Amino acid sequence: MPSIVSEDLWQAVQDKLKAHASGSSRCIKGQQPSLLAGLLFDSGGRAMTPSHASKGKAQRYRYYVTRPDQVLGNPAFRVSAHDLEQIVTEKLAGFFASPSNIAALASPEIEAHALRQALGKADLIAATLRSGTAKSRHEIVSAVLAKATLFEDRVELALSPDGLAGALECSIRAGRASLTLSVPATRLRRGHQIRLVIEGEGAVAKPEPLIRPKHVSKLALLLAQAYQARQLLLDSPDTPLTDLARQHGKCRKHLTKLIELSCLAPDIVEAIMKDQQPRWLTAAKLRALDLPVSWAEQRERLLVSPL
Repeated sequence: MPSIVSEDLWQAVQDKLKAHASGSSRCIKGQQPSLLAGLLFDSGGRAMTPSHASKGKAQRYRYYVTRPDQVLGNPAFRVSAHDLEQIVTEKLAGFFASPSNIAALASPEIEAHALRQALGKADLIAATLRSGTAKSRHEIVSAVLAKATLFEDRVELALSPDGLAGALECSIRAGRASLTLSVPATRLRRGHQIRLVIEGEGAVAKPEPLIRPKHVSKLALLLAQAYQARQLLLDSPDTPLTDLARQHGKCRKHLTKLIELSCLAPDIVEAIMKDQQPRWLTAAKLRALDLPVSWAEQRERLLVSPL
C-alpha cells in the first residue's frame, strides 16, 4: 500500500512533535518566560520558583512560590508573578534611564565617546525593559540581575557588576562590587490572589523619578536637555547638525552647546544631580563656559576654582 505522505515529511512531523513533547506548557513558557526564575529568593534565603494556577481553559495565573523542599515548617511566600516582574522591570528601567546612574557606574578613566555609547546602550535597555518582548526583557534581566529578594515590605535587587559592564559595554568604576536597588512593596490578599502593591496603592505603581519636579535645579534641567540633545544625535547619526536643529525647532548653536555639555565628566554630573556642586556654578555659567575636552581640566575648572 503506497504511503500517504513521504518519508521525509513524516520524519519532519515526528521531529516537530518530539521538540514539543512537554505539551502546551513549553510553548507558554517560551512565549512568557519567568523573568526571575533562578534569581528570586524570599527573606529567609529560600529559593522561590515559578508556579501557576488555571481557571478553566482561558485563564492562567502565574506565581512565584517558596520551593516546597525548602519550606521546613516556616510560612511559604507566594506572590503574583505579574506584579513582581512589573515592579522589577520598572525599577531596572528607571535605573538605566537615568544618565547620572550610568555616569556614576562608569570608570573615571572612560573616554567621552565610550560614555556616550554606554548612555545610548542604557537608553535602549530601559526602553526594552518597558516595552520589549518577553524574551528580550528576560535576556536583560538574567544578565544584569544577580539576585532578587522578596521581603514582607520591599523587594531588593542585587545587580551584577559583570552583567552591567557587559550590557553597557564599558568598564565599571572600582568599588562598585555590589549595587542594590530597593523598592518598598507589600504583599496583600485581593480576593483569592496575593498581590504585590507599592506603598498602599491599588495597583503596581510607576517608578519614582530620580528627582521630584519641585526639587529640580536649573543645572539639572540643563543636563537633562544636554542628554536629550545627545540622544537626538545618536538617533540620527547621518543627519547634519544644522538639519537636525531645524527638524526639532532648535538653534544650531544652542544644540551644539547642549551636545558639548553631555560630555561632562561623570563625577561632575553626579555632583550636579546630587546638588553638591560649588555654589558659584550656575546653569548660566556652565552654558557660557568653553568646556575643556579633558575631564581632568573640567574638574579643575568646575569643582575646584571659581570661574
